[in-house]
Amino acid sequence: MGTASTKAKNKYNKKAYDSILLRIPVGEKSIWQEIAAKNSSSLNEFIIKSVKKEIICQKS
Repeated sequence: MGTASTKAKNKYNKKAYDSILLRIPVGEKSIWQEIAAKNSSSLNEFIIKSVKKEIICQKS
């Protein structure tokens, strides 16, 4: 059982965010993390920015 704080955070996250599970080839994650770190971003932030850039390109 989680603490009340953890339960509250999980409840908020469930309402505020969608989740996506990515399956990538072994070794790919470390490459993405390295690139993200070079840009002072988290891996999550790097993935979101990359996808958004691709969406913009597709719309153009």
